[in-house]
Amino acid sequence: MDGITSMAKCYNCDKPAMFAHGTQNIPLCLDCSNKLQQTLSQQQADLERETNFMADEIESFAGIGRMGARYPARPQPIIVQGGTYNNTKVTGSTTGMINTGQLSQLDTAISVIGQHGDPELVQAIRKLADLIVGDRAMSAQGKKEAVEILSVLIAEATAEPA
Repeated sequence: MDGITSMAKCYNCDKPAMFAHGTQNIPLCLDCSNKLQQTLSQQQADLERETNFMADEIESFAGIGRMGARYPARPQPIIVQGGTYNNTKVTGSTTGMINTGQLSQLDTAISVIGQHGDPELVQAIRKLADLIVGDRAMSAQGKKEAVEILSVLIAEATAEPA
């Protein structure tokens, strides 16, 4: 080879590997590593609950009160299923594909333009934002870039003239 080293591919998909897991150093990409960590964490949580249950059963059978430590309850994850935006429609299936901070900024800017500007422009921006977010043919990266470009254009439209 001419000085270029080939990157290891993920064991589970075609993305480049970033992590080596287990005693066998299985190469995994960021997404697959994250999924594995989530699975292992859920398995650990299940084992902790089972251990607490079994300890309670033994103590109940023996007729004694609670003895010893328990695994603390794990906090439930917070899952965002779409945002509350007044000017754009976001459903649960498209939420993870776009930056909700940019959508929030876009939504606020549309509201400002609606209060101080042209209502036809607001309708056009809303329609464009809804088309971007709801387009099933556009890739996730394409949606991210389109929302980013639209939010920059809207920010420029709402900025004070120089």
